[in-house]
Order: sequence, then C-alpha cells, then structure tokens
Amino acid sequence: MPSTAMESAFSDILAWLVATTMRGLHSCDTGEVVCRETAVIQEGLLPSLQGGIPTAMSVIDKYGIGWLLSPKPWALSPEPKPTKLDGSSSSLGYKNVSGLGTLSTSPIAIINRSVVNRSWGLMPETYGPHFHYQEYLPSRNAFTAMLIHIATKIGFLLLGVPLVRWLIRCSVKLLPYILPPENAGHHQKDHFEFRAIGTADGTKNKARVGARFAYDGSGYWLCAFIAVEAAVVLLKEEETQMKKKMGGGLLTPSTLGMVYVERLRKAGATIEAEAMV
Repeated sequence: MPSTAMESAFSDILAWLVATTMRGLHSCDTGEVVCRETAVIQEGLLPSLQGGIPTAMSVIDKYGIGWLLSPKPWALSPEPKPTKLDGSSSSLGYKNVSGLGTLSTSPIAIINRSVVNRSWGLMPETYGPHFHYQEYLPSRNAFTAMLIHIATKIGFLLLGVPLVRWLIRCSVKLLPYILPPENAGHHQKDHFEFRAIGTADGTKNKARVGARFAYDGSGYWLCAFIAVEAAVVLLKEEETQMKKKMGGGLLTPSTLGMVYVERLRKAGATIEAEAMV
C-alpha cells in the first residue's frame, strides 16, 4: 500500500468518502471531486524541508522529470481511463470552485491523483463510470493562481538540470543558519487540512457533498499513525472490503473502508463528510 501518509491518504480517503456519501444520501454516481490542500507549518518547517527536499531530489535523480511534465494519472488504475470525464480546469492551471475558492496547480497532485484513480479502478461501483478527481492549492485570485502554475512548470524544468539539484541540496544544509530557531520545534502549532467537494454525475443532478480531513500537530506524527493504523487494519480486520474482494495486491488507503477511517479519528484526525446545499 504505497503513499499511505499525507501523500496520498488525505486525498484518497476524502474522494472515497465523498463518493460513498453521495451514493448513500443521493443514490447516484459521483462525477467530479475537487480537493484543496492547506498546510500551515509554524514550528516544523526546518525538519520538513530537511527531510522532504533530499527525498524529492533523489527521486528525480533516478526517474527524471518526464513524469512531472507529462503525468499519467491513470497509470495505476486496473481500469482504462473513462471516455467521458466530468469537470474541467483552465489550461493556465486555475479553477474556481464554490466552497473552495480560487485554486491553482499543486505539485503533489500528480502523486495523489494516481492513487485516487487506482481506488476508482478497484471500486468503480462506488465512484461511477465518469468519475474525475482534481487537486489544487488555494490561491488569492486568478492572477496569482496563474503565476503559481507558471512557476511550478518552470520549477519542474529546472529540476531536470543536475546543477540545480546540487545547489538545492547545498541550500538545505544552510537552512539551520537561515531559519529562526522556532522552526526546529516540536510541530505543536502545525496544521494540515484537505477539503474536498464532489458533484453528482450528469448535468441535471446538482447534488454536492463536502468532506474534510484535518490534523493539528506534527506532520511526522501524522504520517506515522496513518501508516501504522493502515497496517493494523490489514493485520487484524478480516472483513475489510478489499481483503474480501482481492485478498491482496496493490491496495490504496480507501480500500480499508470505514474501519480505517474510524481508527484515524481515534488517533486524532478530524475526518467528516456531509451533504451541501
């Protein structure tokens, strides 16, 4: 079960919750789910950068930047890409969604979309045949969103240059001398939140469902209990839907079902879904 941490458990669980809530409340398929990422890191910025940046550079050293420039979000899905997709986004990378505001390109959406789409392929009866998932960062307005999109694409291109990656690695070593001491703290003031809004499949059905996954505290602690609780469910819960259906294979966080969601809630995460007017 890869990407069972902030990437991509937040996204996968929210998309699944929206789809199951949509089916439970409105008895219909889900056409599109749009997710907004928010992370407010006040105390844990230094260790987050020291851990995340070298990892990202190592991945690009091995696999290059082709997957960043031309992503294949259905590559992990056992089912082919839907012929008709609900929803759309601007070619300049921004989208305006009622309830989420103006949104812009997210660098980690490439990873999260592939995991969500695998869940769709494993459980198509839950999502529907035209399901489409998109993920973005919040933005103040359309102009700022376009700037973020352009900067992200330029950044991806620059990461393809070995000298740039070397300079980035060197800059990480200087961070302890640049960032204030509180950024090496215990992350108690950090906040992570993903919000998703799903719309029903089809133009006539206007049903909408909103969902939220939030946590206050250390991002490292959050990643740890997301992974540990998934392992516990796999080991102890004999009736999870994918264990009964598949018996194993490349699973995703949402395939563990509500048993997993309840364990995450008990561990301190806020996970909720409800119908929207």
